[in-house]
Parts: sequence; structure tokens; C-alpha cells
Amino acid sequence: MNSTKQNYGRSTRLKNYKPSILAYFLILPLFPQSLWKPITFDGVPKNQVYYSKEKVKIKVQNSASPLIYPFDKPKKVAGLSVEAELIGTLPRLPQGKAQGLKETDDYVLRIGLILKGDSKLNWMQRQMAPSWLVEMEKLVPAPYGIKHVEFFTTCLNSIKKGKRQAHYMNEKLQETCVTPLTKPGKFKIEKDFSESFEVLGLWVASDADQLKNQFEVHIHKIELN
Repeated sequence: MNSTKQNYGRSTRLKNYKPSILAYFLILPLFPQSLWKPITFDGVPKNQVYYSKEKVKIKVQNSASPLIYPFDKPKKVAGLSVEAELIGTLPRLPQGKAQGLKETDDYVLRIGLILKGDSKLNWMQRQMAPSWLVEMEKLVPAPYGIKHVEFFTTCLNSIKKGKRQAHYMNEKLQETCVTPLTKPGKFKIEKDFSESFEVLGLWVASDADQLKNQFEVHIHKIELN
């Protein structure tokens, strides 16, 4: 984001549990649309996305197309809280199948922290890298590259809660389920970290291209601290 976009944010200074420690919370603005940068996957239909000051509405129809929310400079992030709502039918896994495999890699909502790397891909690395990684790297502030993306997700089975795993597609994508879902409606993705991450932006995704599901996700609030 440029400095003009940054002015839309609201920072609140609050007392933490220890009276001598002060924490800063940043509520990210959801509007205007120019704050968000969609990226696509080859051969996969795109989600339909609608933006307003109150929410970002993602309409998923056998589709997937992440939204990148780039920062103008690295931010130290020690926790996140996302308030959202699932509208429609809760996706179902095929019997006996675990979520996160190639054929079951659909999630109602993923929130990814794009972690700061030391340098961008060189020419040879760009030729071999997946197109989504090359596209995403163009969006983060120079001169930084991308170390990896640390995802915090919903999941369809509580047995996955708290388990961190590499994405089947690329080890630059690491994910942990923090919010098992059992029904449509409002939910939160919340996580506090033992140490802060240096973050270049967010990857926000709802997808149903593998299981051929249809639903909507409304994102009402994204807060970082």
C-alpha cells in the first residue's frame, strides 16, 4: 500500500495484561477495492469478489483466486483476529478423505501472513517458480522477497486443529487449522504467536475448485497486533 492507503487504517493503543506493557492493534481497512490485488491459478475459475466498507464478500463457485493485501513496508505481527461469516452450505469432504490433499484442498477461509525474505527471485528462479509466486512477489515492497506464507485456516475436521503442515503444492505454503467449522454462520480465525513475524502482506483465500462446492464468505474485520 502507498501512504494514501495507509491513512485508512485505525490504530488503537490498549493496555495488555501487564500494566507496563502496551500493545498496538491495527484494524485493516477493507475498502477501497484498490487495497486488494487478486492473483489467479492457471486453468482455475476465479471467485467473484465484492467490496464495501462493511465487508469483503467472496462468492465461491467451483473456483479459487486468492486476494493479496500488500503492505507498503514490513510490519511486525504478533497475532491476528479475523471475523467472518459462511453463507450457504458447509462444504463436505468425501468419506474417508482428509482435508488438504491434492483432491481435497478446499478451505472456507485461509488467512496467510506473507513473511519477509532477504531477496527476490533471480532470473533463473523466476523461470522455474509457479506463476502465482512470481505474481505475488511483484506485489510486495522492494527489495524484499518472500520467505514463505504462514496460513491460519478453518477446517472441516477438528482433528486437524493445531496441526501445522506443508501444502502439497509448495513448501513455501505452511498451514495450521485454528478454527474447525461444523455449520454455516459467523466464525473467527484468531491466533497469538510466541514471537512476532516480519510480514509483507496478507494472502486471503476461499476456494472450492477441488470439491466443486458453492458458498459465500463475508469478511467483516481483520485485525493485526
